[in-house]
Order: sequence, then structure tokens, then C-alpha cells
Amino acid sequence: ALAWTALMTIAPKHFDVPLTALSGVALALFTIKTVKTIWLHRAKVGSGIGGALASALTGLSLSFTVGKGVIAGLLTSSKPFLRTPKCANAAPWTRAFRIAASEAALLLATLLAIAGTVWVTQVDDPAELVWISALAVMAVPYAAALIVALGSTLRLRMRPARQPDLTPPHPVPQPNLDLAA
Repeated sequence: ALAWTALMTIAPKHFDVPLTALSGVALALFTIKTVKTIWLHRAKVGSGIGGALASALTGLSLSFTVGKGVIAGLLTSSKPFLRTPKCANAAPWTRAFRIAASEAALLLATLLAIAGTVWVTQVDDPAELVWISALAVMAVPYAAALIVALGSTLRLRMRPARQPDLTPPHPVPQPNLDLAA
């Protein structure tokens, strides 16, 4: 999409916006997947709309990383599986930004593609509006990755997990095993 948009910007007489049907399919799939994720999360986890939206944002933020991992897994056999640290101390925002630098660059490129499309086409055709919408949807996972990475720098006060109380609520009577009695 970025390459095609660049070609549209550089040579608008030779490259036009893609067919509306192609862009529309991408928009429909994104909408259906997002609505399904939010609805299922609310129904099965019961965290409310805020938790469902946070879950959708987190899932979207992993799209690029998962895609890179799948491609690396298909093309190589020597790359190790690396586990990310869970519940680690908050990182400084500069480190979080470095971790999400690829996504930030792709977000910037997609935003520039949207601006280039608007500049070249003047958005006087519905197909151009659909293409801009498709580019905006493509930017969402990159923006989500940046938001989640920067959100990881926040030092939230977390309540420590409660240890379960395994003692019975009242003494349990023990059976009399005295055979002499």
C-alpha cells in the first residue's frame, strides 16, 4: 500500500487509486475482526468495554511483530524464540520508543501516504476516500504498538496479588481411629 501510494504520488498519470472493492474488503475485514474481538472479550472475559478496548488495542499492537515472527519462522530455522519479560519494571520512554521504532516509522510513512493521497487526488472521488480510509486502517496497528510501548513506561501502582487463604473456615473434625475403644 505504501509503495502503491508512493507511485500514485510520483506518477499520478500512470497510477491511480486501487479498486474500491479491494480497499473495501480490507476495511470490512478490519471492522468485523475488531467488533468480534471486542464483543467476544466482553462476553467471555466480562471486563467491560474498557477492558475489551484495551485488549483489542494490545492485540493490534502485536500485529507487526507477529507478522515478522511468522515470516522469520517460514524463511529461517536458526532464529531463536525470545520471550519478552513480563511484569518487568517500567522502561524509560526512550527505550520504549526504540523498541517500537519500526512501527513508528511505518506509522509516519502511512500518515505521509495519506497526506500524499489527499494532495495528489484532492479526494473528489469516492474510491479515493475509500483508499484513504484503508490507509488509515493500516496505520492503526502501528499507532497501537506505539501507544502500548509508551504506555509501558508508566509506573502504575499495582496492587500485589493476594495469596489465597488455604486454611479451612472452621476446624474439621477428625475421625476416631482408636480401635481399642
